[in-house]
Amino acid sequence: MSDVATKLDAALWRILASYWEGKVLVERREFARGSALLRRVLDTCDQTGWHICNAEFLGVLARGLAGLGRLDAALGTVEKALATAEHSSERYSIPELLRIKGEVVLRHAATEPMSAAEGCFFGAIALARQQEALFWELRAALSLARMRIKQDRQDEGKRILASVYDKFTEGFETTDLLSARELLAQLS
Repeated sequence: MSDVATKLDAALWRILASYWEGKVLVERREFARGSALLRRVLDTCDQTGWHICNAEFLGVLARGLAGLGRLDAALGTVEKALATAEHSSERYSIPELLRIKGEVVLRHAATEPMSAAEGCFFGAIALARQQEALFWELRAALSLARMRIKQDRQDEGKRILASVYDKFTEGFETTDLLSARELLAQLS
């Protein structure tokens, strides 16, 4: 046991705790505080050489920047996250990063074509299926369904979302499944 304790570095755990705090702040829509904290964590990771969950950190930072309306910075950050995930052991995060990119592109719709967001969502769904990552698939299906609803294509949105939602056998009280159930009820 003492060998393991000796190998553990408290600084790493502080970095991870700060990351999770930043992520919670972004989830609570405290985008300025969350983004600032995540930026500091990422800078620390760059300085220390610890790049654990770096792609995931960058994805959350992109969401925070988008929440602040800094869409160009958000798009650049999620692109960096995707490149990082592609060349690391974080390929598991690519479906969620593609979904985040699609959401940023949708908000950037004045200059980006809707087909780019659609491609991100379909890519996220396909990769999540390939990875058998049902929650990532659900999140991407939710994003695509919401886009379809805004396009006045409710039936297609409902079909896309229901096809994923119906695969679940548990976890129905999680935020994403509650959101999916609520959206499906609105579309019925």
